[in-house]
Amino acid sequence: MIARIDNLRSGGALADESEIRRALKPLLKDAVLLREADDRWVYRAVTAEGQRLLLKRARGACRAVLCREFDCLRALSSSSFPAAYLCVDEDEHDETILIREYIEGVSLADYAGSRALGWREAARIGARVCTILRELHKGGSRTIYRDLKADNIIRSDDGSLVLVDFGTAQAASSSKRTDTVLIMTPETAAPEQFGYQRSDERTDVYGLGMLMTCLLTGAYDPRLLAGHAMPRALRRLIARCLRFDPAHRPHDMRSVERALNRLQSPLRRRLFHTMCAAALLVAIALAALNSALPVGLALHWRTTIGVAYSDPELARAVELGIGGVRSDNPQVSADQFALMLSRMIRLVDPDKMTAFQVDMGSAMDSSQPLSRADGFVMLFFAARAIGGSAAAWGDWHSLNDTIGLPWDDYKPSQALFSMRIYSERTGDQYSDFIIHAAAYFFALAKTSRFSGRNVFDYDSATNSMRTADPLTYEEALLAAVRLYDSVNSQRKIHSGKAVEKSEGSG
Repeated sequence: MIARIDNLRSGGALADESEIRRALKPLLKDAVLLREADDRWVYRAVTAEGQRLLLKRARGACRAVLCREFDCLRALSSSSFPAAYLCVDEDEHDETILIREYIEGVSLADYAGSRALGWREAARIGARVCTILRELHKGGSRTIYRDLKADNIIRSDDGSLVLVDFGTAQAASSSKRTDTVLIMTPETAAPEQFGYQRSDERTDVYGLGMLMTCLLTGAYDPRLLAGHAMPRALRRLIARCLRFDPAHRPHDMRSVERALNRLQSPLRRRLFHTMCAAALLVAIALAALNSALPVGLALHWRTTIGVAYSDPELARAVELGIGGVRSDNPQVSADQFALMLSRMIRLVDPDKMTAFQVDMGSAMDSSQPLSRADGFVMLFFAARAIGGSAAAWGDWHSLNDTIGLPWDDYKPSQALFSMRIYSERTGDQYSDFIIHAAAYFFALAKTSRFSGRNVFDYDSATNSMRTADPLTYEEALLAAVRLYDSVNSQRKIHSGKAVEKSEGSG
């Protein structure tokens, strides 16, 4: 047994294995189970002196998470973090036990969910969280939290905040290009946490942007911010925090904290109210003008905000210029998908465009809506035009054995794809059937090196590739960027789960 030992605040030091076992036995016997997931258990325990403790148990691969959390908490000495008391890492029984301070209060998720938070209170909370994270980031280890969300922050009755659940935290390392431990909450994780760049302070800046979004809207969806009244400066600040590229975010928590504090100044509040009143007058005037104009000349307004995408592949597609994300996500047409694929091919090699246009023929300019089967063929043409590793696809037999080949349902549009392709090597013609079969296999087996996912997702619920279903705009955009990343990225996503929720949400 390897034990890391600290003095319990209510007693003396535990000296050896026998004393450790004697101390743990009554705690485990009377502990109240709060949560259980996979090989992890979380309990609330009480010592003989009445001190409340949080006790975590883990087995298997989850054991390392508790050891990492203990090491992180041991290096911190602040009321903004729970005190770590004891960690027992026992190979004999494949079990690790962590004991730390139990934090009284409710999680910010529960607090915000029980009331409508205005932008001022959300800004005050955000500024306090910035202060906590600055404490975490300073020092030699420069610890990055990497899982900032409302569930992991406990609010006490006096309004003070405590950051809990450090299983995903790690020291920032300038010598590593990517994170080697990829455990996260995908809904709130920064794009770089999916394995293509190392985490640093700006990763937590992204997390703060998602936290502010949740406090203001009740969800981790920045698109919902459009319906909430707030100063333009706050809207811009959140949008900057949520930029896909870390280089475009605020560089540290101090700059974000200062910006949030400036928003709360009396002068800033008066200016905000004045601007709201002026905007209302302008809206009334425009509405009157709009009603007075002849039909066909009515004014059209639109509001634009900085939007972040919860799916890092969609954000990557936007950053690369392959296409934009549409909130209505309609069925995509042939010319729209051809445009996405053309942009992707130009990123790889502009000289390959001619081959793609020849294969596509009149489909390049067709507004016909696409099925997923049609999308398979178009993507296959793009890969064939690029050639090399883009056109190579691995062993599809293992997937085929699982998914099967629903040939009866596989019917690409004959009007779009009635051409015959010549083999450059032999001069032989390939029939439509052969091309369609190759496109199906390609969609089945080709994967992105960025995400590790197939260019077209298959439906595990129906055990099929859904060939007859409409191809949505978002599916087409993902297919294009995944084909690009099958050539240009060596990084894979390894998604994980948050270790636990805070004790306040149990």
